[in-house]
Amino acid sequence: MIIISNPINLADILSGILFTSRCSVYLSADQPIPTDVWTKILFNVALYDNDSEFDLVTNYRFIAEKSGVYHVSCLLHYLTIAQGTVVQVSIRKNGATTKQRGICHYAEVNEYAGVSGDIPLAEGDYLEAFAMHDNGNTQDVSNVLYRTYFDIHRFA
Repeated sequence: MIIISNPINLADILSGILFTSRCSVYLSADQPIPTDVWTKILFNVALYDNDSEFDLVTNYRFIAEKSGVYHVSCLLHYLTIAQGTVVQVSIRKNGATTKQRGICHYAEVNEYAGVSGDIPLAEGDYLEAFAMHDNGNTQDVSNVLYRTYFDIHRFA
């Protein structure tokens, strides 16, 4: 007969292997973005937020509960952008730009700006998404959840 004095807890083992931190958020309404001004995207609806880490009410940001490496994707769908307009998206970690992408628009239809990448976060670090364009007038970012979203998943 074998007696185990310190039984192994399967949940403890899996907590180091499985990462539950993940969310996907979007807008409840179109958001106006003024020209030539970096503007925070006020994501306020969660498709899912497993660990309740995304603040949908006050700061509109993801706050990491645990240190790790997170894969982050943000896509913004601008409505009716004029030809030649540059649209941009930025992901900021603790207020500093960590990922950014811009694209010059060559047709007068809808335009997308997206960025993704892996970002190491310590416990308490936060992520936010910002938008900017140079259209000359305020332009709206769409609230359609499969066109404008912010996805964050811990993988390491």
